[in-house]
Amino acid sequence: MKQEAKRAMEEYRDYLLTLDETVTAQLKDLVNKLEEEEKLTISQIEMDQDALKSKMKLKKHSADLSSVNNLKKNEYEISKLEDKIPQDEKEVAELTEELDATVSEWKPKLEQIISVIAKDFGDNLAKVASAGDVQLDCDSPNYAEWKLKIMVSFRDNEELTQLNAAQQSGGEKSATTAVFLNSLQGLTNTPFRIVDEINQGMDSNNERLIHKLIVEKACQARGSSQYFLITPKLLTGLHYGDGMTVHCILCGKYAPPYEDTTEFLEMGVTNKFCA
Repeated sequence: MKQEAKRAMEEYRDYLLTLDETVTAQLKDLVNKLEEEEKLTISQIEMDQDALKSKMKLKKHSADLSSVNNLKKNEYEISKLEDKIPQDEKEVAELTEELDATVSEWKPKLEQIISVIAKDFGDNLAKVASAGDVQLDCDSPNYAEWKLKIMVSFRDNEELTQLNAAQQSGGEKSATTAVFLNSLQGLTNTPFRIVDEINQGMDSNNERLIHKLIVEKACQARGSSQYFLITPKLLTGLHYGDGMTVHCILCGKYAPPYEDTTEFLEMGVTNKFCA
């Protein structure tokens, strides 16, 4: 026992040599404190060891119980989900069948409407460009991603390409947009539509053709949607119809008083004048 105590003391001294002065001083203070409290005895140390071992076993046991409980809970949830899978698969199949039946009913109607738009669009765009078409892009299984593709060709012997900002000029895009909106006239249940400066960027020839197409379509039948074309300028000698009204708005602080200028009164009914 003396030899073991001597060896333990030598190991303790060797260990102290590896520590810096601060840690060594702290250990000495701790040893002195434990000796004063009579806690630095073999029996006390063994009791502390047993207490620490008990705490470690308790924590390990608690951790094992927690893991087991979590595993049982997860297995139960998985079992519930597995039991629910057949019902979910049945509901998905029923909804898919119902959706397919609905699509098979309204898709032909949609294609019929688009064919009417495409026919009108192609006939009218041929007066401005070379050719045009409207196609339904329905390749995606997600119906929210379905869209219309506006196909145009502004040059002879040129294949139809989808309208885009990179290939078509500003005037060509304006003309195409005007013709497309005009092709929707009578097919959409809207009380009116407003187009602002649609003629901007067009050459005079296209502007005359587009203006004539809009007037003819908007005035051809009673009960059709009103069409408001707002523009800061118009060419002379345009096509006008009986079903349209022209409002010349002169406003601003520099507008002369219309009461003293008969030329302004001749531009329209006085209650249409804005000053």
